[in-house]
Amino acid sequence: MGRVGLMVVLASLVGCTRPLKSDPGFQTLVATQNESARKTAELETKLTELAGIIAQLHREIAAAQVTAAQSADVAAQAATDAKVAVAAARARDVLVKPPDPIKPPDPIKRPDPIKLVARATPIKGSVVGGVIAGTVTLSGSGLPLGGVVVYLVSVPKTKTTSPAPMPSVEIHQNNQKFTPSQTVVVKGTKVDFPNDDKVFHNVFSLSEASRFDLGLYKSGSSKTVEFTEPGTVNVFCNIHPQMKAKIKVLDNAYYAYTKADGTFQITGVPPGALSYGIWRADLREHIGSVAVKAGERVVVNVAATRNGEVDTHARKDGSPYGRYK
Repeated sequence: MGRVGLMVVLASLVGCTRPLKSDPGFQTLVATQNESARKTAELETKLTELAGIIAQLHREIAAAQVTAAQSADVAAQAATDAKVAVAAARARDVLVKPPDPIKPPDPIKRPDPIKLVARATPIKGSVVGGVIAGTVTLSGSGLPLGGVVVYLVSVPKTKTTSPAPMPSVEIHQNNQKFTPSQTVVVKGTKVDFPNDDKVFHNVFSLSEASRFDLGLYKSGSSKTVEFTEPGTVNVFCNIHPQMKAKIKVLDNAYYAYTKADGTFQITGVPPGALSYGIWRADLREHIGSVAVKAGERVVVNVAATRNGEVDTHARKDGSPYGRYK
């Protein structure tokens, strides 16, 4: 091909590429390639950091090996000095009881690389403890698997396990019902009961874990209750019988909700023999036991059943509901 032909081909190629720059598919391809290049660069940076950590571990192992060798040399020299002293005393015919031979110190165990990593400083914010994980099943019930609370009944009292009250929680009165109808809190938590309806309400409970009567209060106002004892609290309205809610008050903050497939996981669990429970308003509460070891994972699988409760609650004074006077 002559020079003129080559120029014609190049010119045609240039003419073909110009529309590509404004083509959406071409622009998407370019953006994808740029993003891929960026992620590749980030991965290379992380690999470089990991290589630095590995190199540091190798240096620490080498230093430990040097220390072990130095200790062995010191012990060998001490044994040699003792033997020389005994030989010199015998040569002078001096009745000197030879000193007890110096026992060389036990050789220093070289650190195992894996254990060295395990002894590293925990990641900031992590909790040293065990893990309780498993699945809650509701076979044949037709109920959803999610939203079941798995909790520890009690744990040893320490600074790290003592529960901190949760931020205040709200249970609204709207359309003459409580929303949400079931709530989980840690003891010491305050729960607000705002009245979003245009009518009066009278929130009360006669449960053993918490007995209270907030009296009548109007729309737009709110009243608060602090829950200090663990247990299940049934909440009602003294005017509207259809209004009911349940509050589960826990002794500590070691709990988790099951996912849609029924699985759960509680981390940072203090080691020991512990009791656990499962709870949801429509289920029969189950209590079991589990042994937890620090750094280990324990699997717990529980089959839950309906509670079969029939609501027959009365007013706060024990009288049946009827026309409010």
